[in-house]
Amino acid sequence: MRPGRSLPTLLASVALAGSALGSILVDPTLRRDAGQTIERETGYQTIRIVEGVEDGPAPPEAPLYVYNARVSVPVRYFRFDEDATSYQSVVVLKDERARLTLGRYYDHLALGAWFAGMPWTRAAGDPRVLLVGYCGGTLHRVLGHVTPAGRPGPDVLGVELDPAVVSLAEERLAPLPGRLDLRTGEDGRAVVETLADDDRFDLVYLDAYARTQYVPFQVSTVEFFAGCVRHLSPTGAIGINVNASSGLSGRLLRHLASTLAEALGPEGSVWLAPNRLYGGSATIWGVRSRVAPRLGPEVPEALSVPAY
Repeated sequence: MRPGRSLPTLLASVALAGSALGSILVDPTLRRDAGQTIERETGYQTIRIVEGVEDGPAPPEAPLYVYNARVSVPVRYFRFDEDATSYQSVVVLKDERARLTLGRYYDHLALGAWFAGMPWTRAAGDPRVLLVGYCGGTLHRVLGHVTPAGRPGPDVLGVELDPAVVSLAEERLAPLPGRLDLRTGEDGRAVVETLADDDRFDLVYLDAYARTQYVPFQVSTVEFFAGCVRHLSPTGAIGINVNASSGLSGRLLRHLASTLAEALGPEGSVWLAPNRLYGGSATIWGVRSRVAPRLGPEVPEALSVPAY
């Protein structure tokens, strides 16, 4: 010990140095991605808003749009946990009504509102939609952007397990659309099981993921899909967003498709639709018919790329 310094003084100095070092080295933030504006811990996960710029398809009026004309646009992402590339909701910050989500799966799912027999194709009101995995409302906004002129837009029952997700989305992502009955803090399967017997939907969407990449088991069973089918209108469709890194031969995609087919029974059918712009994405469509869904002729121009 150096002369003139007592043991208590020395210990206090060491403690102070350790505290300072801890404040430098210990960072509770899970990630600090470029463009990250906020991160929060919830009872279920870590959620983050990140902004960036990316190349996407040019708007429909641009020359050679279908032939991959590109343009850089600002985008805001809603990301979960440690993931640095994927997202559960996204907002294109420039010309969103024309660009929608640059051909992502939300645009592909929105095509279901234009299947022959849907309300908008028959000028018979607006579709009723059940969306399990609402997150920040991206799919709902896309449906609103492609609503025919003079219509109020889809009537949506949204289910989101984590209330903090919706809170952060309203605060930092984008305003939530109207005509929304939002059930937070509830599991999608529990909501479906408590629907009134005569409650019917033109579109039932499943976009629920846990820990960024995993489909929760309780919303991937025959029983859950059978409940969805019971509440599907005669001309309705069930659409499931699937991470399909192995393409249409992936095991997850095939297992979910076969499970939905079992729930639909012999009078229904299931169809797989790859996304040509985002190769790791595919949509499973289930209908109460043996005939593949057909798009009506009134598909909006904003959906021309996913419809191509």
